[in-house]
Amino acid sequence: MFFKKDETLAQFADRFLRRVALAVLLMAISYTAAATLHFVEGNLNEALTIVRKVFGIGAALIVLPQFINFIRLRMRVKDCGEEPEGFIAEIYGQSAVSAFAVAFVTMVFLEPFAGKAFSDLPPDFFIQAMLALMMATLGINFFIRSRAGDDELDDEFDDDFTDAEQK
Repeated sequence: MFFKKDETLAQFADRFLRRVALAVLLMAISYTAAATLHFVEGNLNEALTIVRKVFGIGAALIVLPQFINFIRLRMRVKDCGEEPEGFIAEIYGQSAVSAFAVAFVTMVFLEPFAGKAFSDLPPDFFIQAMLALMMATLGINFFIRSRAGDDELDDEFDDDFTDAEQK
């Protein structure tokens, strides 16, 4: 089982969200490969199709076991609402908002060009490209924010340790 005995539900959820963020990055690569398929032919097309499938399956394999254990845990633990949301859950939410904002601004910026410059591209391309952009933004933003948060916590610990040595 993936749930550690001394781990709280919030800690387990944080580990789960880290896996989700990694899977989202893998899916961003998969969607980027899918969008690129519209521009290439031959062997490169076949290679990108394989990359797309491998990264998609990899994302599912990263999340699925943890997701099943998360569902099992939620069914066993009755008072899930009383435990505060974890630090990682907050970062994930902020990253999702940033991903939406980047995608929205990109679509607003590109909309005037849609009728003229991009008229020969199929709608699949735009959907895949936008999904790739959103997922990459979410994943990268999540790992940057969580890394910054870890550094801040480490700095606070170092300060406490240094203060204790000076006393």
